Amino acid sequence: MKLLRPLYGLRRSPRIWQKDISGKLARYGLKQVRDEPCLWQNEYIIVIFFVDDVLTMHRRSRKAMKEAEKFVLYMETTYKIRREGEGGWFLNIRMIRDRKARKLWLVQDSYIESLVKRFNLPIPRKYPSTPLLSKLEPADDDEVPSRQDILLYQQLLDLTSIQLS
Repeated sequence: MKLLRPLYGLRRSPRIWQKDISGKLARYGLKQVRDEPCLWQNEYIIVIFFVDDVLTMHRRSRKAMKEAEKFVLYMETTYKIRREGEGGWFLNIRMIRDRKARKLWLVQDSYIESLVKRFNLPIPRKYPSTPLLSKLEPADDDEVPSRQDILLYQQLLDLTSIQLS
C-alpha cells in the first residue's frame, strides 16, 4: 500500500506519523514485535511500515486471506491509500519469491549497481567467500575534510566491504 497524503516538511512529522499509524495498528489488534517499532503482527498477518510504505504479508489459508483483506479495508477507511498489488519492491529492496519452494529472497543489486556507478568502480568477475578488507586510506594532508568528504569516504568504505577485487 502507498499512503497518498503523507506528512512532509515538518521536523516532527516522522514521529507524529509513526505514533498515528502505530495507534491504528494497535487498535486493529496487531501487536508490535519487540525491538522493531515498524513491524506488527497477529495470528494471520504481518505488517511492516516505513514512512509512507506499508507491506502486508499473510499465509495462503482462507482465514489469513480474509484477515488480510479486512485489514486493507480498515486501512482504506483510516487513510487514503493506493493498493500496489503483490510486493516486488519495498524500500528499494527487490523481493523474489519461489512459492513452490516457500522461499523469499531480498536482493539489493540495484543499490549496489548505483554505488558502483557513483564511485566508478570496476564490476567484479567473481565473489569472494568472505568480505575483503579495505585498502583505502584517508589522505594524510593537514587539511580538514568537509562533512561531505567524510560521508563520501564512509560510503565508499561501506561499499568496499562488499566490493570484490
